[in-house]
Amino acid sequence: MIGNENFSNLSIELLAEHCADETRKFRQRIIIDTRYCFELLCRAYRDADEAALSHSYRIYLPLLSARAKRHVLFSQSCQNAEFFARAAFANSYNAIKGEKFLQKFSKIEAVIGYLHACLNSVILQDIKDNPAEISLEDERLITALMPSYDTSLEQGELWSHISSLLPDREDRLLARLRFILEMKPSEIVQYYPRIWATPRDVSIALQRIRRHLRADIYLHQLAGLNKEFNHNESETQTKLDENADENP
Repeated sequence: MIGNENFSNLSIELLAEHCADETRKFRQRIIIDTRYCFELLCRAYRDADEAALSHSYRIYLPLLSARAKRHVLFSQSCQNAEFFARAAFANSYNAIKGEKFLQKFSKIEAVIGYLHACLNSVILQDIKDNPAEISLEDERLITALMPSYDTSLEQGELWSHISSLLPDREDRLLARLRFILEMKPSEIVQYYPRIWATPRDVSIALQRIRRHLRADIYLHQLAGLNKEFNHNESETQTKLDENADENP
């Protein structure tokens, strides 16, 4: 067993070999040591090491491609699975390269969750850019947009409590779309015209949800609430009209 302090001394090739082996174990539902993969990704993202990037692509692109094919909206998209996998990897790299990587992540589970979020985003963007291809039932889209991971225990606890405070299914859906997937009101209207007719309707509903959540004392004890739900609260009223203008 290698101590944490020794991982930084391992070669890229050895890290990649162990990471690939641990990834195979994971797919077989065998308990794994995630430190090899995290260190490899750290070298790739933080250090921009070309060898580490190459090995990371080799290991994770097939996994992202397979996940893209399982995405419920994949059949509505205009690209192949490998395109989405590469785009997700590129977007993630541009967003969290350098010191941002360790500022944002400390475990491999969170990194993989972020890659999955990037993958979901590029698939949705492709469909948005090709509106003629959209022919969706609300139930299928709801299933597709629900993240299947929690980037941390804290976020999972937070969302579980918020869900209990939002008994209305449409409110829970809207909270997911806006606060987790970070979709704009105009984008939400595009996918859910039968629920929200205009971006203004979305903004008004979000204002009501925020007001309802702020009334819960327990939420203020959970880290991240203010950042996730209230950092734009002071601008809400002015944005109601701005959002309405996005999609007249």
